[in-house]
Amino acid sequence: MFKEKIIQILVKKTRMREDEIEKLIEIPPVEEFGDYSFPCFVLSKKEKKSPNIIAEHYQKEFSLKLPEGIEKVESKGPYLNFFVDKKILASEVLKINANYGKQNLGKKRTICIDYSAPNIGKPMHIGHIRSTVIGDSLMRIYDFLGYNSVGINYLGDVGLHIGKLIVAYELWLNKEALKKDPVSELLRLYIKFCSEEKTKITEGIEEEMQDNIWTNKAKEKIKLLELGDKKTLKIWQEIYKSSSKGFEKVYDILKVNFNDSKGQSNYELKGKEIVNEALKKGIAKRENDGAVYIEFKEENKKELTKKYILRSNGTASYITYDIGAAYEHFKKYNFDKKIYVTDLRQIDHFKSLFKILEILGYDFYKKLEHVPFGTIKFENEILATREGNIILLEDVLKKTIEKAKIEIEKIKAKYKNIPSNPKYIFNKTNYTRIKSLKNYFFR
Repeated sequence: MFKEKIIQILVKKTRMREDEIEKLIEIPPVEEFGDYSFPCFVLSKKEKKSPNIIAEHYQKEFSLKLPEGIEKVESKGPYLNFFVDKKILASEVLKINANYGKQNLGKKRTICIDYSAPNIGKPMHIGHIRSTVIGDSLMRIYDFLGYNSVGINYLGDVGLHIGKLIVAYELWLNKEALKKDPVSELLRLYIKFCSEEKTKITEGIEEEMQDNIWTNKAKEKIKLLELGDKKTLKIWQEIYKSSSKGFEKVYDILKVNFNDSKGQSNYELKGKEIVNEALKKGIAKRENDGAVYIEFKEENKKELTKKYILRSNGTASYITYDIGAAYEHFKKYNFDKKIYVTDLRQIDHFKSLFKILEILGYDFYKKLEHVPFGTIKFENEILATREGNIILLEDVLKKTIEKAKIEIEKIKAKYKNIPSNPKYIFNKTNYTRIKSLKNYFFR
């Protein structure tokens, strides 16, 4: 298709026969030189000019009016290099075969993708878009390559932020606001608690070690939750239910689905069981205050690293749940690989998790991989839920859809009489296919 169009414009300009030109057209040795190349040596004798000058002359002439499907033409020494419009190429290929490129490289081997993973009680903000989209893209790619891909949404339904929300729920809840807009009300409660707590430490063992009157209240609620206190459990269930509704709205817009969507709390018992076994075997050790840890050697560090895997009050820490989840996911799916998609601030956490699983004797640690990405900043500020410094993902997606519809209406107004079999409409650097756009946005 594209080669034929290049041959036709060369026939008109050079007066050479089609068969002659077809024999001369080459595939460039490197991608940077385009998709098709025509050597101008053969024209040098006829036009009495150097092939370099001829190539430069034709490049300027062809660029004035390129045939549809050819994005640009460049001259490189004595060669004319033609670049195919990849969007049109993809469109034409998929018309012929929607499964073009599909392979069975995976041979039904199982890949678990752990992604999105918002925290219960907190709204999904713009920072969640990358984990969600990257993870979903990996799912689709692995599916296309013949793997059995399993999407896991490992919800943050435990931890200090839950304790903080339960305290705030008891003290300051507006029931009408929760019923009308649960996402906003839960966010207000969390921000209110954090303003009272007055600490900038937001994650990891340092947060858990804070001796702050408000932080300690949150820890007490976590303890009650793990003990099965009915009142605390009921509040937690209300928070979980309200948050889940907000998450589903976002996932519906993005058309993202999961095979396995469970909270961290489901892996508490297994995590604690593994920790207790490690204590019995002497792999883990206990501090005087009751906290349990494992020591190991890190790269480029002389001293042993001490990683806590159970809090001093006997409650599970983040890594306790992660240990239990890794074990249970491997037991359930017998995966060939499990990929965690999170931001780069968790690099050290996952290095520790993988190392601890190795020390505990679980060979599947070799099948675990962390895919990190950067954090989003606006004017040098990192998004922080505790301060209300966030941009809600649902709002961004809705506004994006609204703006897209406005642009489509402009296109529809400009091209009122759309033919039943429309051709591509070009300007210098882009194209649009009206029918395709209509079908995509209004199907």
